[in-house]
Amino acid sequence: MTSKVVRILVSGLRANDVDDFNPLDFFLTHEETNQWLDALVAKYPEKCTLQTIGQSYEGRNINAITIKPSQTAKVILVAGLNPQEWVAMSSAVYIIHELIRNSNSYPEAALFQWLIVPIANPDGYEYTKTTNRNWSKNRSPNAKAIGVDLNRNFGYKWDVLLQQSDTNPSGDTYRGSKPFAVPESQIIGEFLQLHRDATLYVDLHAYGELILIPWGYTDEAAPNGNFLRSVAQAGSSAILSRTSKLYQVGTPGELTYKVSGSSVDYCYSLGVKACVAIKLTDAEFEIPTQDIIPHVSVVILIWLPVFEANDNEIPPECLNETKLSIDYNVFDFFLTYNETEAWLSALATEFPEKCKLQSLGQSTEGREITAISIFYDKPKTIIMLANLRAREWVGMTSAIYTIHELIRNVAKYPYADEYHWIIVPITNPDGYEYTKLHDRKWTKTRSPQAGGNFGVQIDGNFDIKWDGATNAVFIQPSGQSYRGPAPFSEPESKAVKELLESHKNATLVVDLQSNGPYIFMPWAYTHEPAPNMALARNVVNAGRTAIYQESQQEFEVGIVSDYLPFQYGTCLDYCCSIGIRVCITLKQTQTGHEIRTDEIIPLGREAFSAIQAMAIESDWQMWN
Repeated sequence: MTSKVVRILVSGLRANDVDDFNPLDFFLTHEETNQWLDALVAKYPEKCTLQTIGQSYEGRNINAITIKPSQTAKVILVAGLNPQEWVAMSSAVYIIHELIRNSNSYPEAALFQWLIVPIANPDGYEYTKTTNRNWSKNRSPNAKAIGVDLNRNFGYKWDVLLQQSDTNPSGDTYRGSKPFAVPESQIIGEFLQLHRDATLYVDLHAYGELILIPWGYTDEAAPNGNFLRSVAQAGSSAILSRTSKLYQVGTPGELTYKVSGSSVDYCYSLGVKACVAIKLTDAEFEIPTQDIIPHVSVVILIWLPVFEANDNEIPPECLNETKLSIDYNVFDFFLTYNETEAWLSALATEFPEKCKLQSLGQSTEGREITAISIFYDKPKTIIMLANLRAREWVGMTSAIYTIHELIRNVAKYPYADEYHWIIVPITNPDGYEYTKLHDRKWTKTRSPQAGGNFGVQIDGNFDIKWDGATNAVFIQPSGQSYRGPAPFSEPESKAVKELLESHKNATLVVDLQSNGPYIFMPWAYTHEPAPNMALARNVVNAGRTAIYQESQQEFEVGIVSDYLPFQYGTCLDYCCSIGIRVCITLKQTQTGHEIRTDEIIPLGREAFSAIQAMAIESDWQMWN
């Protein structure tokens, strides 16, 4: 069938005709690709859904197709960031075709939800088809030229300048004026953030027959580098065993050249467990239409070892699904709620003389709110609460860092084993899971509320001046900071209340949050000084000094209401109101609620050093 006849068919493609149409007979245009995707979804609604995730600079839709949407484990494929690499787009089309039309040939793939963006740069792709076949950028105007290399415009290590040519607006590798400077990189970045719980991310490129792993910007090994390399090597071995092609495995610095601001590095910084870029074909960008299938069919071979991986292929120490606490990669990924619970259970099983678990209650959706007690035979108590606001992951990661160090490395921290530590790493489990699966910016619980709304802001649901708020954002169920229909309406705030009231003699209570750098004292609802203000100020100053010694980061200290608008019903104020000696909010991160995986350890050190110093100071002040 000639290309002209095929193009006539695709222009009027209907659901009933889609099975007779071969999308690999030629290189589809952006419009033809979208028409084919529409027909697939119309014919197979039980297998796939289609979503427009944004629009390019010139107003073209950037579409993502989801295959097997009912599955929870995710694989993300993005193609066409560099538009002259047509084989990448065709490979994505091939995978879509196989997973929907020939799914019985790939039983392992049916266990995953596939999220595929076949043309991430539609303006650039159309330009390669109509004007300049070798165009590598998008089509947004700059001061002196047109276009940004999307694969140098993502927001991780973008500022690491590796080649002076990357700053030249006229150059093929221009990185843009700032990270996420153009709509296309913003859209893919937000898509990756939304699905950061994915098992695997693949960025499809040409050419070179390479499988590239993080990091791209440096020769330093990425966290879990052995795991990444074993996954990539398994894919390479699968290709070699079925074809005569040998795909090399390594970092960009090992095999080609270092790149900063890439999608793979950005994705890995978000916590996706395996991220790779695949450079297809041993040819250059041009391949004849009759070679499309031979070149792209190797792609499907790469995933099979990932799905079929066994203990011989991937080292057990690189997996999260292991039984010993030491096998959990608690600093390399943002653990899910279930992974956190499994890790805590493993710790309690392996170190019963050091720690034990306590359920404080259940969330609205039935998840346990778990506290771990460490050195539970000691009389002086420190309480750490994390993740009251669901999106503030830094609280959870700093709590996990503290737990890890207390149990495994306590000898490094003088006096730390003289306290009974009670740590709740995920106080809001429903909200936390919702930020990982649905909405990264979600702050509340997930309890049903009036008007079809969901959620209450836990840190506004305590019975201390709860009714002082008058702004709609606090009193309307649709508000991001909705205080709830009554104090302690939420099982999560009730659980924290009961924990605090059973430990009124605690030496220190710390609420871990984001949006710093601050160490706050009560009150949040008034400028009036709280009881024990002199004591509290000495304590927070000890924390500030410890942080500076650890990270050279200057934290401001003070009363909440001196820095922020009045807040009502807060955990901090309730803690103080029931007579606990020192109640503190530690707000880390300077860039809002977002945190990268490479920040988990330094921020954890920062928090632990501050909390230990504040506990020692609080204890010392009590006896002086």
